Amino acid sequence: MHQLLSSTIEKIRKASHMHELLDKADLKVCFICEEEQWLVHFQGRNVHIESKLDSVGDVVIEGSLEAFRLLLNGDDFLLSMKKRGELGISGNLKDLLLLESILYLSKGSTKTSL
Repeated sequence: MHQLLSSTIEKIRKASHMHELLDKADLKVCFICEEEQWLVHFQGRNVHIESKLDSVGDVVIEGSLEAFRLLLNGDDFLLSMKKRGELGISGNLKDLLLLESILYLSKGSTKTSL
């Protein structure tokens, strides 16, 4: 799980088109997968990850490693996965939409333009 989160964060940091969105961000997201719990803090362009066992973020997401792989690789959408019951998600709508935007727009950074 840590490797998956780390590669996603690195992709987000390197995407120059994300800077304007990240500049306004102040969001803590707790990812819970089996026995692992990680907190990702989006604070402006400073995005970092830390292991947490007792901390709660603005958004809390629980699910399987495969569900997180689909989400973080940009193969599925946060709110769609919540609706289908593939992820357990809590947080206010504004924070969920911000996270959905960050994840979706970071996916575009891996594609090349023609």
